[in-house]
Parts: sequence; C-alpha cells; structure tokens
Amino acid sequence: MARLEPWITEKYDSTFNSLRSLQHRATAIAESTMSLPRVWWLDRQNFQTMLFEGTPIAFEDIKKVFVDIEQDLVQRWEEDVLCGLQLECSYSNLTDDLTNTAVGYSFLSDRRNPFAAVKDSLITAVLDHPTLRKRFIAWESPGQIIWNKLALRSWLYKYAQFEGLLLVRGQMLGGAP
Repeated sequence: MARLEPWITEKYDSTFNSLRSLQHRATAIAESTMSLPRVWWLDRQNFQTMLFEGTPIAFEDIKKVFVDIEQDLVQRWEEDVLCGLQLECSYSNLTDDLTNTAVGYSFLSDRRNPFAAVKDSLITAVLDHPTLRKRFIAWESPGQIIWNKLALRSWLYKYAQFEGLLLVRGQMLGGAP
C-alpha cells in the first residue's frame, strides 16, 4: 500500500490529484452558484397556483388547511378533551392587570375572572357522569378512588395531540415564516 500512496493521495502529481482538484473546483462552483427558483408561478394572471420545489400548490388548498385544522381542533376539544360533556366558561369580559408584577400573577388566577370558579368543572363533570366515571375509575371505596391509569394516559395523549394542533394553528395564524 505504501508504494501506491503517492498515486492515490492529493497534492502529488498524479491522475488522482488532477481528478480531485477538478472535483474540488466543481464543488466550489456548485456551492457558490445561485440555484434555480424554488417557486414557479403557473398562473401569471391571478397568481393563485404555483409549483413549490416541483409540488403544485393552489391558494385554495392553503385556505382549506386552515379550515380543516379548525374543524379538527373543535372535534378534538369536544370529543377527546371534554369527553363529549357540554361544559362552558364565559370569558367575554376578562380582566388582566398589566401593572401587577407580582411573582405568579396571571389573568387565570385573578379573582375577578371566572376561571377560579370553574377550574375543577371537568373532573367534577366526569365524576358525575356514570359512563365516564366507570371509564376513568378502576376501583373505589368510601373515601378512596383508584384511577384507571390506562384511560387517563389515553386522555392525556389525546390532550397532547390537541395542544400540538393548537401550537401549529398559533404558528400558522401568527404570520411567522
């Protein structure tokens, strides 16, 4: 192998060196050259359809994504998070003291808002509903409840999916790139 080393190593005058030099030059040219456009408009009158990296996209489809996400969120909220229960919280007149700099202050904990009165309403409604009670409680005796961990994990997983979709919606509607 030592005898072949000058012929297969860069910086020695050999065919391999010439090929490697050309390869380095080609890489430098390719890296410094501006690429072709990623967006190509198919409709040059109204600009409603385009190719993005070769994939056709219509603005109607983008609008449909927002509608579909909104419908999915409502369905997940009503069926998965609230378990089909009809719970509501009036939040038309929220109070938020922007001058309150106390550690831990939040409009959620402000006593003038309705959240303190309804913070346990979901668990209370689940325990009051016979079918949901049976689903989420594995065993109970007077003064003691053993929760069905599998059912709770399933609910928590669905809640996490709901939260993830809310984050996607917030990102998309927030005007971020």
